[in-house]
Parts: sequence; C-alpha cells; structure tokens
Amino acid sequence: MALQTDTPVTELAASGPGLAFVVFPQALSLMPLPGVVSVLFFLMLFFLGIDSAFSIVEAVNAAILDLKPNWQSQYVSIGVCLLGLLAGLIYTTQAGLYFLDITDHFITNYTLILIAIAQAILGGWIYGAEVLRRYINNVSNWQVNRWWSILIKFIVPGCLTALLVAQLINDLRVPYEGYPSWALAFGWLWVLFPIVIMVAPFIIKLERSKTDHYSATIPPRK
Repeated sequence: MALQTDTPVTELAASGPGLAFVVFPQALSLMPLPGVVSVLFFLMLFFLGIDSAFSIVEAVNAAILDLKPNWQSQYVSIGVCLLGLLAGLIYTTQAGLYFLDITDHFITNYTLILIAIAQAILGGWIYGAEVLRRYINNVSNWQVNRWWSILIKFIVPGCLTALLVAQLINDLRVPYEGYPSWALAFGWLWVLFPIVIMVAPFIIKLERSKTDHYSATIPPRK
C-alpha cells in the first residue's frame, strides 16, 4: 500500500481508529474484488462490536444487579444500553473520529492499566494471593504454584506501574497527536471516571462505618 500510494510507511496509521477506518479501507480498495472484501471486512467489525457490547453490558448489569437484586435484568439492560447510546452520540459528530482517537488512547494506555493494577492489588494483597491460589487449585484441573502469588503481588503491578509512568511522562512531554488541552481533558475524564467509581464505594462505606461507630458510642437518652 505504501508503494502504490507513494506514502512512507511511518506515515501510515499503525493503531487506533485510523487503522480500521482509514488505512484498512484504502488497503482493501487495492485488492481484487474490493467491494466484496470491504463488505466482509466491515461486517466483521460490526459483529465484533456487537460481541464486545454483550460483554460490556453484562458486566455493568451484573454490578448493578448485585446492588439491586430486586430490579429486573431486562430493564437494567435497557437503561445501560440507553446510557451507552447517549454517551456514544459525540462520536457521530464531525469531530467524532478525533474524540474516538483520544478516547481510545487514554482508555488503552491509562484506564485499562489502572484497572489491572487495582485488580492485582485487590487479589494479591487485600483478598490474599495465597487464598486465591488455593481456591484456583481447588476448582481447576491444573495447579498454580507459589510463583503465581509472587507475580500477582509484585511483578505484575510493578511492570504495569512502570508502563503507566513511562506513558504519562511521554504524554506530558509531547501532547498526544498535538491535540489541544481541552480535547485532551476529554480523554482524562475517561481516566478519572473509573477511578471515582472504584474509590467512591470505599469512601462511602468508610464514612458509614465511622458514623455507625460514633452512634454506637453515644449513650441513649433517658
């Protein structure tokens, strides 16, 4: 493709939405039967998107239904899908591809890594790596040894933290793709939003426990 379009390989999009919606369509147009191949390619993307939506909606539904078990799952699914639809409207605007690129960058390089670090800490330190390892060995056909506990407690969070810091330093030195600060702030919202969701329940529960403890120490009025 670079040879036929007389474009340096370094200038071709290597990742992100530009790869799927710019580079691949142009590459497919250079293949035999480009119409058929293009239809098959975008049908594949469509079904991959639907399949990913299943996993995303079900994960959110499970979290909501754990808190509200009396709610009906079909109505929860409708609400989650409507919220997702509203959140995705910004990507249908003329600047939608740019917002999608920013969202993809920050979720991939920050949000997912932060969630993985949180999971490693919760599983390795709070719940207990050895407890989790024994449970895995009891319910699985294959066994994990003590190296797994070392990995989940030290190596995995350490490596992920190093990657996170390196990416943060790089983005602070050079703004991603030269986007303005207000546009990058949109990406940082996708980083802060999951952190708030993870931290807020702990803070609320801690404040409630303090309130309950304080109430228990106050003698009842006669």
